[in-house]
Amino acid sequence: MRRRRRAGASRASAGLPRRTFLTGLTGAAATAGVAAAAGLAGILGARRAPAAAQRTVELRFYDWKLTDKPPRKALELIAAEFTKKYPNIRVKLEEVSWPDHQKKLVVLAQGGNPPDVARITDAGVLPLADIGAIVPLTEWAVKNKADDFLIKIPASVRKGLQFKGADYMACATASMDILTWNTALFKAADLDPEKPPKTWDALAESARKLTDPKKDQYGWGIMSERSNSASRRVIAWILSGGGELFNEQGTELVANSEAGLKGFQFWAELALKYKACPPGSANAAFRDVMRGYGQGKIAMFDGGPNNPKMAEVDYPGILERTNMGPMPDPWRCPLRATGFVVMNGSKFKEEALLLTSWMTSVYGQVEYGLESYEVPIRSDAAADPKLKRERLLVESAAQAKRGVANPALHVKYAEIEQKLFDAMQATLAGSKTAKQALDEFVAEGNKILKRG
Repeated sequence: MRRRRRAGASRASAGLPRRTFLTGLTGAAATAGVAAAAGLAGILGARRAPAAAQRTVELRFYDWKLTDKPPRKALELIAAEFTKKYPNIRVKLEEVSWPDHQKKLVVLAQGGNPPDVARITDAGVLPLADIGAIVPLTEWAVKNKADDFLIKIPASVRKGLQFKGADYMACATASMDILTWNTALFKAADLDPEKPPKTWDALAESARKLTDPKKDQYGWGIMSERSNSASRRVIAWILSGGGELFNEQGTELVANSEAGLKGFQFWAELALKYKACPPGSANAAFRDVMRGYGQGKIAMFDGGPNNPKMAEVDYPGILERTNMGPMPDPWRCPLRATGFVVMNGSKFKEEALLLTSWMTSVYGQVEYGLESYEVPIRSDAAADPKLKRERLLVESAAQAKRGVANPALHVKYAEIEQKLFDAMQATLAGSKTAKQALDEFVAEGNKILKRG
């Protein structure tokens, strides 16, 4: 497979299927031990904070993760420790709903009232950089000898997120959606909880066996709301069928190939043909799936270890009943990264950059990972012994090595994604066939690309 170049990006963000995309993610154990021992003293070390950071300021920190208890607990701790180290900088935590986070961030930026620091997904980086809403990090990081958050992540991930040769996001986590299942429901259905389905046909059959509408129990949790939680999973199915999202140049959508349709159609058939998904599949929300999984009403879904961890808050015991492993083959799932950006409208950019460095330090990533159950993207943080004791994190990190580059890293993806949502929901609602919906998505998306 040849490397591919994306329009609007400095380098290809795709073209590495079946290779170890997260080289070094779980390595460097010795390095991690030293870094962990150094603790807070190792963050920004002996170097002084930038001169502007001596002002007394309050930073607004914007994050959808604050709406969930486990990550919020970690973020409150990390922010408090930051203020202890820099007493003149207070951090105001601002939560935002997950489905609306990117749209609201754009509105705040365009209205001249953005937060100082915001968490975004990798798919949000290039569109925000393209409109000048976020600040490049490279020069500041190198100048202040704080570029470890750039060089301690996989080089392929860093390059894929660069815009015109500059870094705009300080990456914090790396993840890939993998098979997640309730072992108790498997046993009740006479399925071996240690032997998950290995093929698409086996997945459909297992989902069918795990479905009993009379008990309000369903084999598969599908997500189709208008959020990245849903679209990224659909893209994974398209890729796994053998399709691609864009052509090699990133100038044309090609997701409606025969192979792409195969993956998209199977995703929809879990609801439409096999009847293995709960009612309301045409607009199924991520939180509804988590609720159903926590209640024992949904047996399987594709997700990360942070998902059952979230369900554990309201449904204690579900984490213990959860197993995770590879999705059935063929499977080509994009590796996803989340991280932090400094908004261009911030009045306190130096302090905001300092907070970004803190949040993505070894300390910040380990503390966050322990509470949120998300895998740190830094190799030295991911290898921390405390994280290695968590079985679901270990499994997730192992599976992430199979991840391929995210094809959604494109300056026009935010607009194109809306057309993908239309296709997903029209298919599940039955108003269009999978082929009709996918063809329309490609046609409408290509109109966006041609507008330039």
